[in-house]
Amino acid sequence: MDRKTITKGRVSEMNGQTVETRSIAVSYKYGLLAPMDWGDDCEEEILLQAAFWNRLVELENSYRQRVRAVECEDPNVVRLETERLALVSERERLNVKRNGERQAARSKIATPAIDRQIADVSSQLKGVAARCRETRRLAHEARREQLRLVNAERYMAVSQARRESGLFWSNYNAVIESYEVARQQTLKRGVDLRLKRRSGNGRITNQIQGGIRYEDLMAGRHSQVRIGPPPPGMRNKRGASLTMTVHRRGGIRRNVTWPIILHRPLPADAIIKVVVVHRRRRSDRWIWSAVFVCSCRADASERTGPRVAVNIGWRNTPAGIRVACILSEGDISPQYVMLPNQLAQGVQLCDKETSERDKDLNTVAALIRALDLAGMPSELAESTNAVREARRHNAPRFVRLLRDWREFAPNWRPADLEMLDDWARRDRRRWHNREERRAWVSDAREYHYRQEVRRLLGRAREILINAHDMSETARVKDSELPLPARRLRFIAAPSVFRLVLLNYARKTGIRVTVVERPHDTCVFCGGQLAPPDRAALWWKCDTCGCLFDQDEHYCRLLLVEPPYGCDA
Repeated sequence: MDRKTITKGRVSEMNGQTVETRSIAVSYKYGLLAPMDWGDDCEEEILLQAAFWNRLVELENSYRQRVRAVECEDPNVVRLETERLALVSERERLNVKRNGERQAARSKIATPAIDRQIADVSSQLKGVAARCRETRRLAHEARREQLRLVNAERYMAVSQARRESGLFWSNYNAVIESYEVARQQTLKRGVDLRLKRRSGNGRITNQIQGGIRYEDLMAGRHSQVRIGPPPPGMRNKRGASLTMTVHRRGGIRRNVTWPIILHRPLPADAIIKVVVVHRRRRSDRWIWSAVFVCSCRADASERTGPRVAVNIGWRNTPAGIRVACILSEGDISPQYVMLPNQLAQGVQLCDKETSERDKDLNTVAALIRALDLAGMPSELAESTNAVREARRHNAPRFVRLLRDWREFAPNWRPADLEMLDDWARRDRRRWHNREERRAWVSDAREYHYRQEVRRLLGRAREILINAHDMSETARVKDSELPLPARRLRFIAAPSVFRLVLLNYARKTGIRVTVVERPHDTCVFCGGQLAPPDRAALWWKCDTCGCLFDQDEHYCRLLLVEPPYGCDA
């Protein structure tokens, strides 16, 4: 089960009394095998979705340019935006200067003067950005009718692009919904939408109007989606076949069948609203999966468990990598979410494969550069020069050289051609092993976090978490974070744990409160803590002399006062 979210309640009358029934949207994910009758027309449907998305991105960029043009009619917006860009450029210049000094010293040396300048510029930038946002808001208010017409034109252009997309109605609705969500998020963050590459990754969506029950789906009573008996040769005891509409052209419905493994049943009262088949590339093969989005009745019972504080962060301890500290109300000792050593070793093996590939690639590059080009066919000149003149090597460039060598001059220096061919086989095997291991580590880590959250938070009534933004940590410059901390962040993936925790809370009806509280007060005596070393595990209060684990201490701080903050 991937996620549950509370949807809008419905009021009805029963025996003369008004009863409010609340429902939740539940998504169930199942594994699929390769489709049995996939064709080029189905491949075209995925490509058309990517083309439709790119068209929507072009329309959105054009719309935002017109909005900026309307905003720039206000001279105050132009002045503040120019000032903001100048401060951004100055901060980037100072960061480059500081990084240059640290690289020259080959260590993270102290640069107090530049640090103060960066802090001053950042403070000024924060104030200018706030004034710029307020000025833009006033400009929007003054030109509301003009911007309304611009937005109406965008809406008409999106509607026309949808009609001209050539997609099945469920597929273009899914693209539109993703576009609207991404549009709102990028507007809040101040970034642009991105175009999609035609990598082959995609999805096929079927929206079932009015929904359908699971037993009707199994009985094949719907024209778009149905589940039937397993295909011939499938030995899995829980195997079945999923048949779904991919597109409809010329009045003819195109259905495709996938073998599916129903390892768990859907709820008896579930109403299936949407079925989505995803295709994702993993190394040199496709991974297929199906997601059933259902509507179920929510549990209206009140939870009676304790309040639980959760401090999310990564830390290397003698027992392993600590991902989170969890302390229940009334408990003396906390519990920890630890990452198994096997998963950490899996990430290290991925790094080892990458290192071996790089070393092997550099060896081959040295041999190509030392190659005697006398008598080289002209067809190989471009590929060979691209390899010899490149400042940084990559495998695709050498594969292109190997392909041209095989095609145009297989008899020219056959020993060197065989050497390059052997390298290509080794490199592909290592790349395949690394990608498969990466996928295994990612899936196993998420599964481990789900089990730990269910075990440690299953009785909770309310969860208190700190207001730390994981995305801000991920955007920290590499030079500002020590290498061991960067490595632990990548291995532990605390943002994945936070997402699993929030999804489980929504699914089970646990309230989540995000608390904004500084970590500068001693929970034992109430005294003010001196600026501590964030990298240190154990802290000491200078007032009462207590020595404590900083992760456990912050959990106690969250539980000291009544819950406050905002719901997650």
